[in-house]
Amino acid sequence: MSDKKLFWRKYIIAAVIIFLCIFAGLIYRTMTWESKPDPASERIIREAVSTILNKDPNELTDEDFARITE
Repeated sequence: MSDKKLFWRKYIIAAVIIFLCIFAGLIYRTMTWESKPDPASERIIREAVSTILNKDPNELTDEDFARITE
């Protein structure tokens, strides 16, 4: 095999390995992504549930949220 082919083959293998590492990192980051709830939407949901259950928004419990079906 010529030296020129061997030279290019090394660079192609290195590029493929780097690409696979970057790709694996992106997949890992996507799988471990944590979304944080928006405070504004949490407030809106809390107000809607309190209206449905006729309770104060600050007095809602987890059981109150479990009772909502729609």
